[in-house]
Amino acid sequence: MNATLRVIIYLFMSVFIALFITPLIKVIALKLGATDTPNQRRMNKTIMPTMGGLAIYLTFFISTFFLLGSILGSSYKNYILPILLVALIIVITGVVDDIKEINPKQKTIGILLAAIFTYFFTPARFDTLTIPGFTTFVLPGVLNFLLTILWIFTLTNALNLIDGLDGLASGISIISLSTIGIIAYFFLPEKNIFISLTIFAMVASILGFFPHNYHPATIYLGDTGALFLGFMISILSLQGLKNATFVAVLTPLVILGVPITDTFYAMIRRKLNKQSITNSDKMHLHHRLLSLGFTHQSSVLAIYTISAIFSFIALMLNYASGMGIIMLIIATIFGIEILVELIGLFGENRKPMLNVMRFLGNRSYRLEVFNKRYKGNLLMNRVKFFLIKNFFYFYRKKESQKIVFLLNNPFKQSELITKLIKEYTFRLVICFTENVQEEALHYKEMGAKIVPINSAFSFFTKVIYLLASAKIIITDDCYDFLKFMKFAKDIRIIQLWHTTGVMKKIGLESLEKIYEKKKQSQKNSVIYTDFIVSSQKMAEIFKYSFHAKEEQIRKIGVPFTDIFFTKDFFENAKKKFKKLFGELTEKKIILYAPTKRDANTDKFAIGFKQIDEMLTDNTHLFVKPHPFEKNLIDNFGQFAHISSNLKSLSLEELLVNVNILITDYSSIIFDYALANLKGEIIFYNYDFAQYQKTVGLNEEFLKNLPGKVVRTQGELMKSLEEKILQEQSKLNPLFADLNKHWNKKNDGKSIDRFLKFLTKIESGIKID
Repeated sequence: MNATLRVIIYLFMSVFIALFITPLIKVIALKLGATDTPNQRRMNKTIMPTMGGLAIYLTFFISTFFLLGSILGSSYKNYILPILLVALIIVITGVVDDIKEINPKQKTIGILLAAIFTYFFTPARFDTLTIPGFTTFVLPGVLNFLLTILWIFTLTNALNLIDGLDGLASGISIISLSTIGIIAYFFLPEKNIFISLTIFAMVASILGFFPHNYHPATIYLGDTGALFLGFMISILSLQGLKNATFVAVLTPLVILGVPITDTFYAMIRRKLNKQSITNSDKMHLHHRLLSLGFTHQSSVLAIYTISAIFSFIALMLNYASGMGIIMLIIATIFGIEILVELIGLFGENRKPMLNVMRFLGNRSYRLEVFNKRYKGNLLMNRVKFFLIKNFFYFYRKKESQKIVFLLNNPFKQSELITKLIKEYTFRLVICFTENVQEEALHYKEMGAKIVPINSAFSFFTKVIYLLASAKIIITDDCYDFLKFMKFAKDIRIIQLWHTTGVMKKIGLESLEKIYEKKKQSQKNSVIYTDFIVSSQKMAEIFKYSFHAKEEQIRKIGVPFTDIFFTKDFFENAKKKFKKLFGELTEKKIILYAPTKRDANTDKFAIGFKQIDEMLTDNTHLFVKPHPFEKNLIDNFGQFAHISSNLKSLSLEELLVNVNILITDYSSIIFDYALANLKGEIIFYNYDFAQYQKTVGLNEEFLKNLPGKVVRTQGELMKSLEEKILQEQSKLNPLFADLNKHWNKKNDGKSIDRFLKFLTKIESGIKID
């Protein structure tokens, strides 16, 4: 029989050998206790046998030493036997780890031992390195040894780290080894049939195992398989590098782009997070795809596709010329970085290249960066305010019937704005900050005209013009630029505050406004003509903080609270929560929602690791940073009982399902008292003295806080533990008292009263 035909038959036989050996290995694994038990890091829901790599190794041994050896003779057996023996060291290391779960140092010793034996007893090593157009470097013995060990150790671990989903590592190995086999046969300077056939024997062995390992898997590779596959890829790729060109060295690195990229960014991510690089987390490529909504199977297929693209690039490297190689490498690096940042592999808020692109292509973002950089620059502020004042004076001669809504707080006023659009479609203009860009685009689809505030060009050419010529201006926050505009007496400026109450001092009372107090206090006091409140308590705060007069106070209720009185809102909120987070429905839900800090911090002042360890399987903690602090929006995938992804659930809908709220000085407590009358609040005021000194707090409110105050992490954990054990069948009397004093006028009809208020203004009717 023709030798080529015999090789093909033997390779097919290898596939079937692996296919039939694997079930036997599965039985052995279960008897030896080589299993994966479900836990917070693992994807399996039931106990799964591991050690599947042993089936691949045994098949590879039979395929190469016996089957191919019978065709190629003793010379091939002499070539393959040392490789099989050093690979056995890796297999033994993996088997022990699958049974007993050895520590990283012990595993490292096994890999290094195999790498050292590989250097001394096999032809897999670096000897020379040729850079096209430059020279050939003869690598000295020490450097040769160190590079070989580093190569084997890195590639072996890279594949091991990505083995997180059914069929992922085995599928990537098939793609990678097939590409290496093709390149080894067609592109190596000196063709070596032994290398190519060995590679394809390895591919055949994995193919036979693959049906048992693909989703839903019946057996896992385990460390036995992941280490063995990574090790074999490393030494088989080295076979062609004995007298290597630069491209030949680069080729396997590109082919293994998926595991190498995942490993590289995992190391950087852990260093930036001040964690050991050996620590485990749930931020690997497959974890990120799952968190983005990919299913188990679609995540695996997506990574196969990425791996195939890397393999195609590797093939192109061997066709390209010198300059083409450089351009291909640059494009690949650029593409990898963009993909990594889009997926969030580097971290949710670490997107340097995307931020650069955003800076170059987004005028609003450039202005935001510019403002942050020059926030404390007095000269820049004076120039800015001079321009605002004079542009406003120029535009003030214009007249219109426009209603301008200055919008800064996400989702707070959505119900009101929806009704305003219907009522004043052609007159309403929404001037929005970047905080509500997505929401503003939604209003545009509904027919409203929208204008960005953060764009300098838009601000000076459109926003100032609209404000200077408007009939009614509605604001949901304090906008400093209003203080430098001299409005006509008949313009109504309505302060529609974004909360029903406040813990911290605001307006002129705020200690943050010391500079403005000296020079702008009188201007600030006469900006607003009307203040919308839901209680006498808030009315008193506006009187003191904004020099408001009694006749300027409108006790008609705060419009955004109407949602809490909408028919079926609570039932629908619970149904939606169950649909989005079904497994959490029966658990006690905790929400950590701190207030905005002006300091540009990128960390929460809370030890989530200790909290996660304290929480049980019957509890879950959601983390919700202030909407303006996007740098704090992070992924908590490394924790079992903590997350930050609310999916499509609104904050109001979440509050209905929250049993315990942890906050500091946030006004979210006033919403929570309406959303969940049985809820509990813990005030984690770790920086009380500093916050009181720099911002200021409402002394009267502090005397009657609707919850327990804690100042340290230890106190927080103790109080949280008590609240978790506490039954919540009764209404919280503290909430009833809070609603009585702060939510008195909030009854579900605030929007209607506000619209009637606008109608009276339009009609010139005297307002009581």
